[in-house]
Amino acid sequence: MTNNHLLIYRLAELMLEKQQHILALDDLFEDEQIGAFVRSIQIDSPYQQLIFEGVLTETIKEERVMVTFTVEGYFHYVLGEVIEKQTLDKGAEALKELLENNQLRGIAEGVEQCLVRDVEKNDLSRLMWLIDEGGKALEASAYPLAQAFLIHPIERVMGELLADPTDNDIDVLEKAIEKLNEGEKNSLIKDIYLLINKSITPKDIKTFELYAKTIKHLDPHKRIDCINELLKINIKISNKEKQKYLMTIGGLYEHIQVYKKSLIYFKKANKITLKNGRIENKITILRYIGFILNDMGQYEDALKHQKKSLKYTIELYGNDNINTAIAYGNIGLDYTDLGKYDKTKYDLAIKNHEKGKEIFLKECGIYSPAIALCYFNIGTVYYWKEDYEKALDFYKKSYEININCFGENHSKIAKLNSNIGMVYKEQNKLVEALANYNQALKIFKKNHGEYFHSVSNTYNNIGTIEKQKGNFEKAIYYYQKAIKIDKKIFGLDHISIANKYFNIGLVYKTKEEYNNVIKYYEKSLKIKIVNFGPNHSKVIDQYYDLSKAYREVSNYKKALFSANKVLKYDIKNYGLVHKYTAADYSLISSIYDEMKNYKMALKNVENAFASNPINYYYPYKIGEYHEKLKNISQAIKNYVISANMLKEQKGIDDEDIQEAIQEVIRLAEETNNLELLPIWIKKIANDQ
Repeated sequence: MTNNHLLIYRLAELMLEKQQHILALDDLFEDEQIGAFVRSIQIDSPYQQLIFEGVLTETIKEERVMVTFTVEGYFHYVLGEVIEKQTLDKGAEALKELLENNQLRGIAEGVEQCLVRDVEKNDLSRLMWLIDEGGKALEASAYPLAQAFLIHPIERVMGELLADPTDNDIDVLEKAIEKLNEGEKNSLIKDIYLLINKSITPKDIKTFELYAKTIKHLDPHKRIDCINELLKINIKISNKEKQKYLMTIGGLYEHIQVYKKSLIYFKKANKITLKNGRIENKITILRYIGFILNDMGQYEDALKHQKKSLKYTIELYGNDNINTAIAYGNIGLDYTDLGKYDKTKYDLAIKNHEKGKEIFLKECGIYSPAIALCYFNIGTVYYWKEDYEKALDFYKKSYEININCFGENHSKIAKLNSNIGMVYKEQNKLVEALANYNQALKIFKKNHGEYFHSVSNTYNNIGTIEKQKGNFEKAIYYYQKAIKIDKKIFGLDHISIANKYFNIGLVYKTKEEYNNVIKYYEKSLKIKIVNFGPNHSKVIDQYYDLSKAYREVSNYKKALFSANKVLKYDIKNYGLVHKYTAADYSLISSIYDEMKNYKMALKNVENAFASNPINYYYPYKIGEYHEKLKNISQAIKNYVISANMLKEQKGIDDEDIQEAIQEVIRLAEETNNLELLPIWIKKIANDQ
């Protein structure tokens, strides 16, 4: 043992003995082991070195010089060494005695470090005994158990832990998994859950909840069968536990994207909440229902539930509580999604995220993960607002805080690299975008391996850059890599796969290979119908794109079928007078135009004009179809209507109005109908 080590070891020993983490310097002068070190004023003495290096700190308290450890983690490490030596032959009872009766601040962390040393020496006996004892011992057992999983075969650790499972075993196991999750030991966590899945049969609410978590790590095709088998097991639950039971099942169905069933179970849980009246339960369930509705694309309903959750949160915790900040953030996320349909909602999203941020600033300080998340969410709103400079600014603020909190190789940094890449893509800075995506990919693969959802999404993003660069085969290659991962993780019908099929379709659209466009659009549509049902907005959007693709290959029957599906949806949701309804009629008109059925083309473009009477394009098309049908006076009349609208909206010098004017003059001259022109167009005709 070096002199420096001897000194800090003895200080930790004295702190344990006196049960105080700060010692008077005078009392150390006469200590037989370290007195000479402390009294020495030489710059190279062990005590002076440790002061200079910042391991120890001197402070003045009640006119006495006091000594303590500067870095708590270092103190805990050395304290663990002291405890290990002092309890070497005393068994776990001695550790329990220290935990329950020694008042030294940091005693739990010291015992924790002692147990880690046991684990490193291949001895799990004291750890397992303390877990069974419970109480304060559990606080010191989670980290050593996590280390045991890292060092030893998980079968051995799990076998000793669950030899006779108790609530203590379940509690400490879940805390150990949390520790591993903080260290992003994702592959190990999956292996642990898979072993739990084979090792336990649910018998009560705790084992039921733990077993439910394992299902999320099974192969996708096994999950639904495992859920069905789980629901057949009769477990003992009290009336108080029934709500947890229902929420657990709801969470499982949400994970496999069976949202309707998930919603049923959460609503059943909510009915129990309404009876017992516990506000904290109302908050949690309303929040979860909001999340599910958001997943289903029902953003207005999701927002209503998150607002109710906020109301109860303020009632329970007040306006300046972290829970209230979280509630504002959830509302901000719903407004962000609504902003994609109504851009005025983006400002409300920012407003709510800012409210949450102000609370986090007061409660957590500027360099906290919560503030980093607020900056990230605000950056995302600006991204959707197409204010890319502000988006980049907020993402970089989030990046700086996360680097400070987690280091440069954490998945949060990878996520930010990915989003920064998205901004650069929109700014057409493709080199910078690709560099950020590749950095994100490197971190995600290091932390999670190849078969991870964020790896898949990053491949998808790289594919999009390659498409933008014109490297179409590379783009398809990366999209296919992403799909392969998603199929492995989620099964064949996950919405992420649908989105990537759609992206492949877009590549073929750019190449004007419309049969392949249809092939991948149809694959995308099939999955979206499975996930959302036939009448969801995302399904309808896919029908709209498919209709255009069918038109390109002259499959007019399917083109009309798809377009009419869209029209029916938009009339129901937006009414007859709306720009979306007008666009649908216009699409149907263009299909009939290609079929040379000009009467039906005319009828539908007239409906489009009735749906959006401020769009000058529609009367111009009406004029075209009347001309094709030899209704010359009606053709001229509608060309004039279009020209008048253009003159009012864009001015006389606009290119579109010049084209409209020349077209109506041409037709009037060819058919000897100049008298049908208004005076201002006649003047132009005479001046030519």
